[in-house]
Amino acid sequence: ASAYSPSKDPQQSQRAAQYGARQASSTPRAQPLIPLEFVTVEAINKMIFESDVNGPARVHKLLSRFVEENRDALQSPNYNNPQKDDLSYMASALHHVTFLESRPLLLAVVRALKICVRKSVNRNNLQAMEIVPVTDLLGQFGVAGSGPDVEIATDVANFVLNVCYCVRNVTHVLGCVPHLVECLKSDQECLQIAAAGALQSICMYEEGKDRVISCVGVAGVLALLHSQNLKVVERCIGTLHNVSTVWAGVHSIRDNEGLALVVALLEETYPPEVKRHAAGVLQNCSRDKDSVGIIREHNAIPLLSNLLFMDDLTTQMPATGALLNLNGICGDQSEERQAMKSTLGQCIAIGLLSGMMEECMAAVESDKAGPGGGQAPKR
Repeated sequence: ASAYSPSKDPQQSQRAAQYGARQASSTPRAQPLIPLEFVTVEAINKMIFESDVNGPARVHKLLSRFVEENRDALQSPNYNNPQKDDLSYMASALHHVTFLESRPLLLAVVRALKICVRKSVNRNNLQAMEIVPVTDLLGQFGVAGSGPDVEIATDVANFVLNVCYCVRNVTHVLGCVPHLVECLKSDQECLQIAAAGALQSICMYEEGKDRVISCVGVAGVLALLHSQNLKVVERCIGTLHNVSTVWAGVHSIRDNEGLALVVALLEETYPPEVKRHAAGVLQNCSRDKDSVGIIREHNAIPLLSNLLFMDDLTTQMPATGALLNLNGICGDQSEERQAMKSTLGQCIAIGLLSGMMEECMAAVESDKAGPGGGQAPKR
């Protein structure tokens, strides 16, 4: 790594000194209740702009320890510490020549920031100056072929995914949407997954949907529905599910010949989560009269009907909505439509009862208790 050169950025040394003075004047109650053996963001901030020749190596070692100690979110000292972290120092370091010239150092900073924004108190209080320096890196590393550049782009995309759990941050990541769409073209599946996940997160919000559609993101996502990696497919169809809630998204899916690709995801070979999103896309797209014929001609009705007999209500509901739209005008209150609703409702009930009976029989045959409440999801 290159040595620090304070003359290239004279404000950095001054900021580091100010940070040290500010922290020294803090009351004891303001300090995090974290054991001293764990690396804290405070410790990183105090060291990050050290100007001697060994500074970068020490900073990299400290950042690497922080990343390793916080790799598992459930056991993360940072995640479990309720205090807000000051992320402005690490974010500003991404513009410093020393970090830009050292891929390992740059990657360590990005990973540390990605970890920090898992924590709601951090991501809910982010400023643009703590987000944009990270997302700007995608313009430099987003279409990289392999090695450290792909790792940097992947972690930047995951950073975007995390920060978008707070709606106020979405505005600050819209500038990187074109680069995320370009990342979908990478031959590295880890980057495809991360980019699609970031786009899915962005598309939870209206301004995000508009931006992704205008950047030809729908075509990019559709191109990956053929992937052999089911995680890639799941993230992409999840993005389309979000996009299809607006008319521009429905039209973009249809005009890019995506309806047949979505119908194909209803096949038995795909996992329930993929089929759930695919059914949701078809429910939304079947509101469009010009899409109904296309969906029907690709054998969607029998495939959607099969979903009614699953024991998963979150899959049955969009499948039911899609079938109602495909077999009549939305809002029609005719006797025929009401009869169809009744029939579909009975199918759902049969599917749920069938699933419950299978679980009970399995419990009896194996002499085990029935299913519990499940484990809390990891973050």
